[in-house]
Formats: sequence, structure tokens, C-alpha cells
Amino acid sequence: MSAHERERVVATLPGEVTDAEMSPPEGERHFQAKVRALDALRGYFTRQRRKVYLAAELPVYSPAAKRFAPELLAVLDVEPHERDKWVVSAEGKGLDFVLEVHVGGDRKKDAEQNVERYARRGIPEYFIYDRGRQRAELERRGKPPR
Repeated sequence: MSAHERERVVATLPGEVTDAEMSPPEGERHFQAKVRALDALRGYFTRQRRKVYLAAELPVYSPAAKRFAPELLAVLDVEPHERDKWVVSAEGKGLDFVLEVHVGGDRKKDAEQNVERYARRGIPEYFIYDRGRQRAELERRGKPPR
């Protein structure tokens, strides 16, 4: 496939997830925790003078894997312009960090299923922010930090 053909394909990929791919709505406490976490990450990377792309609920396409949309994601050392989706092959880089917010219910999706999903995709850092306990927990590290 030529570079032009590849660009055309990437442009046609949906920039949203379907209802079947999304978790059910989790309420205001969940939403506010995501907003505060995103603000905290922006502040941290700004203070570090580190170029980073941050997003929430952004569809991610990676080779040979099903599309997914983590609650919060970070990719280091890329231009932080607005995007409708993250296509690993087009961007030339995968995600560096994912954070999921847990408010209530069964933690199995976040603590087991997502650990496996993100490890398969080579995402080096995955955290769960437990809203009830007011703390973030590192769930696994897929590869050494850069």
C-alpha cells in the first residue's frame, strides 16, 4: 500500500466508539475524577516542560488488535494537537500511559482484563485511580520506561 493509500485508509477510520464497545455510563463522580486526573497530568507535564499528548476516551487503533478507548491516555514526545483517534501505525508510536478510573462495582475489568489488554499492546504504564480510596495504583509495567 502506498503512503497516499495508507493516509486515505487512516482518514476513514471512525473517530468514535460504538455503544457496544463502551462501558455503561458511570455518573458524575466518575466523570469528575477523569477531568481532575487529566488536569493533574496536564499540570505535571507542563511543569516538566515535557511535550505530551493527553486525551480521554479516544479511540486507539493498533496493528492486529481490536479498537479500544482508554479513559485517559498519554503519549510522550509527540505534538499535542487535537485528534479524533490515535492510529499507532500512522503516528509511528503507541501509548506510553493509560489510566482507568474505578468508582464502584467489580474491579475485574480494570484490574485483570485491562492489564492483559494493555500488556499485549506494549503499553508500559497502566494505572487505576480508585476514586473511593483516593489513590492511584500501578497495575503493571509492560516494558521499561523511556
